[in-house]
Amino acid sequence: MKRFLICILLFSGFVLAAIAVFEWSLRNIPNEFRFKDEVMQQRAESLTTLVIGSSVAHEGIDPAIFPDSATAFNLALSGEMTTYNCMSFFHYAPRLTHLRHLIWGFSYQQLYFDDRMPENMMNRYGHRIYMGIDEQPGITEHLECLALKSLAFRKFTKYYFKGETDEPFAPSGLDSRPYEEGLRLNWKEKTKKQADDYTKEMRLRTKDRDMNIQLIHEVLDHCRKKNIQVSIVVPPVYPTYNDACDTALKAYNVNFFKSLEKEYANLKVFYYFGDKRYEEKDYYDYGHLSSDHGAQKFTRRLLADIAKGESIYIE
Repeated sequence: MKRFLICILLFSGFVLAAIAVFEWSLRNIPNEFRFKDEVMQQRAESLTTLVIGSSVAHEGIDPAIFPDSATAFNLALSGEMTTYNCMSFFHYAPRLTHLRHLIWGFSYQQLYFDDRMPENMMNRYGHRIYMGIDEQPGITEHLECLALKSLAFRKFTKYYFKGETDEPFAPSGLDSRPYEEGLRLNWKEKTKKQADDYTKEMRLRTKDRDMNIQLIHEVLDHCRKKNIQVSIVVPPVYPTYNDACDTALKAYNVNFFKSLEKEYANLKVFYYFGDKRYEEKDYYDYGHLSSDHGAQKFTRRLLADIAKGESIYIE
């Protein structure tokens, strides 16, 4: 019996050691959640301009071009929808003592999704483990190898065996996705299907939309109280994607943004969803600007329009 217990203890010790080593290996893989949290921990108090939003902001708005680039940062993350936009903002808000301008990027579908859903595990645990956002009790919620399961092995293999990584991260927070990389995705063939898929989901998610609207009001109320100017920005998309998106849902988004403008004097809206001034090389795919062309061109135009102080709607 004693020998059996010793074997059990040795085996358990081996398993725990293997888990610890695997978890340590996962935590040492560079990722954008950790990178952005480290920047915010170091620079939050000095920031005067902050960009939040989904991938359209992550890939399309470059703070390196801003006049106050030294005190500006893009906190947006690909896959991050309205729910985590708001949670991330409030997570760092106590330290944003010099913030004067919040730029909030929105996509076609962004208002309709709660990105804490179980199917979005990488996003959820990225925020939870590396940024301390939406923390939950329980050891499985804080160990990546137990939380992500097969996804953790995929992440491990991708980095340690295939040498694939998301580095380098742009100091401004912009996601570096050039036009040439996007060409390999054959995105033109997928444009209508992607728009149709989003439209179907959006029609089913009115409860998530209503919850997100409440969260947006909470952020805007905070900004009004703190005298922070807010710019809601909807970047341009490829024309065929705009045509494929549902007319009624696009109109709902526009009317919602206009209603916010009436309520908040510190808010302007810059809606470029139907803007056709961009070439194919300005896009990474149907709904995202390329970092080497489109983001630069768009950010300069956005800054010029913000300086004019009037909202814009290009539908």
